[in-house]
Amino acid sequence: ASPAVLPDGSVRHVQAGTLRAIAADGTTLFTTGGAAGHVTVAQNGDMAVSFGPIGHGGHTLNEHNVPAVRYFNADGSIRWTLLAYHGGNRQTMVFGPDNTLYNGGTAYNPADGSVKWSDPAPIGAAAALGKNGQLYVSGSSQIRAYNKDTGAILWTVALPGDNVDRVAIDSRDVLYATTANGYFVSISPSGSILWQLKVTDKFDTAPIVAAGDLIVAEGYKGFDHFVYAAR
Repeated sequence: ASPAVLPDGSVRHVQAGTLRAIAADGTTLFTTGGAAGHVTVAQNGDMAVSFGPIGHGGHTLNEHNVPAVRYFNADGSIRWTLLAYHGGNRQTMVFGPDNTLYNGGTAYNPADGSVKWSDPAPIGAAAALGKNGQLYVSGSSQIRAYNKDTGAILWTVALPGDNVDRVAIDSRDVLYATTANGYFVSISPSGSILWQLKVTDKFDTAPIVAAGDLIVAEGYKGFDHFVYAAR
């Protein structure tokens, strides 16, 4: 799963069902079990993972055989675990500035996992948060924007192909997405497509925003893999 790097250079990473905290010099700070999927870290060091029902070798990760969310304190102890019928599936979650945890179209109270608000018909589970207070969720061939505090749907925009994981957001709150059929897509904070550019056969990764608002992702043409950059 994807690691998270903290401002002090330490790393949080999940591998083989274990959440590890590694200091900048490579020493282990703590390990704890009961984790799967990508780890998300809050400003105060709290962590969360979102995992689907099927683990390595087909073993179920929980007795209900549905996606789940697990919340960890900053020291690695488990605070709560919650079944997540409208999320999970090892997707990337995001913390808000008040530690509200967003998993797809659902907002969770960090204290106990109670639901603050939930979209009754969510489109996906991968979440990203803009500086403008809008929550963006990607799923299938759509991106949806919410008011992060109320859950009100602000807009939904269609992409020219199936979205690859989460969106990236630049310093102007402009969104970027990649699609399974090879498009870079740029979307305004109000939900209009600014540009879309087909550059390859298929993208394998979500985009990242590099210095100078350079948009970078990995994909392939034919049997050859490339890193693509657009501005």
